[in-house]
Amino acid sequence: MRQIGVLFVLLSVALYGCRDLGTTAPPEDGSPPAQVSGKFVVDEYTVDCQAKVNPRNDSVQAWFPVKLRYHFEGSPGAVSTISFIFDKQLGVTLSIDGWPDSAGVMRSYTPNYWTSTRLAQQDSVLVECKLDGYYAANVGGAPEIIDTWAWRNECKVAVRH
Repeated sequence: MRQIGVLFVLLSVALYGCRDLGTTAPPEDGSPPAQVSGKFVVDEYTVDCQAKVNPRNDSVQAWFPVKLRYHFEGSPGAVSTISFIFDKQLGVTLSIDGWPDSAGVMRSYTPNYWTSTRLAQQDSVLVECKLDGYYAANVGGAPEIIDTWAWRNECKVAVRH
């Protein structure tokens, strides 16, 4: 039952943290751009882990503040899903639906995830971040997928007590 509660909290934090992802309005230009190969670029990715008291339940848990900044080069693109997996056991996936971002537009995703007390008691935690999406062109006022992409990072994060 506690795992369901933790997953609910992770999902609600993920939904709250996605307010800066992607654009919600269609691009203004209705003509398709020249087909240019796209590139997904991560400008900054940091993840930290602290053992601290969760104010919602007054218990010591692992807290993971994340900072992800990215942009697209050469072609508009979109992020479809963002997943975080903690210690290969707990995870959260955010699915995103919206208009592709123009090339060169910087986006940020800065959620904070609370996880189990067990992870707070460890010296380090394996954190995996996975993103996938697509490159697009505006054809007739609607995005048309040109190609797909995926990005993955896995790192051990020390737990600060």
